Amino acid sequence: MKLSSSSGIAAIVLWVLQATCPSGIAGVQETFSAVPEDTELKSVENWSVHQGDGHGGKVKLAAGYSGPGARIELNEQYRRLIPEDQAFVLEEKAAGEFRIKLRVMAPNDGYVMTQVLIGSNDGVHGMAIRFNGGTRDGSADNFIQISSGGASWGKISFDDIKKAAWKKETWYEIVISDFSRDPNSPAVEGKVTIREAGEAPDILLEATPIRAFGTSGKFTKINVVVVGNCGTARAFDVDDLSVK
Repeated sequence: MKLSSSSGIAAIVLWVLQATCPSGIAGVQETFSAVPEDTELKSVENWSVHQGDGHGGKVKLAAGYSGPGARIELNEQYRRLIPEDQAFVLEEKAAGEFRIKLRVMAPNDGYVMTQVLIGSNDGVHGMAIRFNGGTRDGSADNFIQISSGGASWGKISFDDIKKAAWKKETWYEIVISDFSRDPNSPAVEGKVTIREAGEAPDILLEATPIRAFGTSGKFTKINVVVVGNCGTARAFDVDDLSVK
């Protein structure tokens, strides 16, 4: 079991495993354990810039929930491509899941719009979650947004979950599971749970429906993960990403 780091900056941790599951199920996890300190995230294998200049994401030894990871500080987004032989294929009912840990580290959480996106075709079609910091510092006006539709990754429709008052400098684990495709339409849905990482966690969302955005019928597999800021530059950390 991993224990939460109480100091330092945070991390993206991913490690790649060979896919050994049945058809439709792949396994991708990854860690930066062999990546030198201060390496730019865009230079790490399988990572690239999704939007922005790519100078605000770096691997840090003290930047993770456990071990090394990465912090993103500028108004940028980064993509982690999943090789086709490890992509998760979305069938009528898919028993896999996506996981990631996230922590907002901005001194002021006002105007935070930190996004995690899973999708296909470079994220044109997929599902998205945002940690929205409202218009002032403090958790009172913080809330979670989950995708409910929309034309593309740049035009996502969101449901606002106002009761999910997340806190800065706190690790949260995001889990999307129970993927399903309506047999009478090409729509893809899932269930999202967001909870504090660690023992006896505070649960922000539990098995809440999340819906895909993008052209109907085009979200057929998960072969990309995108993380980043969608507005004001605010520092955040990610760690322990997996698709399996």
